[in-house]
Amino acid sequence: MNETTASQAYATARRKKGLLHIGLRLRAALVHRHFRRGSTLLDVGAADGAMIALLSKLMKFSLAVSLEKDATLAALIPEHGVCGSGTALPFGDNIFDCVICSATRKHVRDSAALMREIARVLKPAGRAVVIDPHPFLLWVGRWIGKFDPRYLFHLSSADDVAREMKAAGLKAVSRSTNIFISCVGEKQANRVVENP
Repeated sequence: MNETTASQAYATARRKKGLLHIGLRLRAALVHRHFRRGSTLLDVGAADGAMIALLSKLMKFSLAVSLEKDATLAALIPEHGVCGSGTALPFGDNIFDCVICSATRKHVRDSAALMREIARVLKPAGRAVVIDPHPFLLWVGRWIGKFDPRYLFHLSSADDVAREMKAAGLKAVSRSTNIFISCVGEKQANRVVENP
């Protein structure tokens, strides 16, 4: 199965009832708790746009950034999809009230650069929510062949993500570890970024 076919199969599975759909719903509920209705939202690493599809009705404006080069993202959310990299976001500074990075950070080799870009595009007092599966679940998934080790760079804790947020100028205001690890960071008005 090539990457495009695998991406389309994953997109289809997340929209049908089952474990992937439940995981998507749980992550969306976690994100929803930390953002205000009517905010501007950016989803970094949106893949097929399923998270934006669930949350965009609550937001004033939403955009999804994905590396997907096939038609999956554009077909599902054509007015909201942008092809680009999370480590070089194609937006100016201080644009979004909210940035989500759900089930994506584990696939980004330079996660510190990803966090700096998320912080850069956030408005002061804006919030970022970073969510990934629990490291144990990723390890099991890799062991049984559900995660391709070539694209799995991090088995991180919420504390690891909080440290990256701090280095990028975000204050960690919430973190948790359950099925997913999650960390919520808020951009401080006088943002000081530590040297990479």
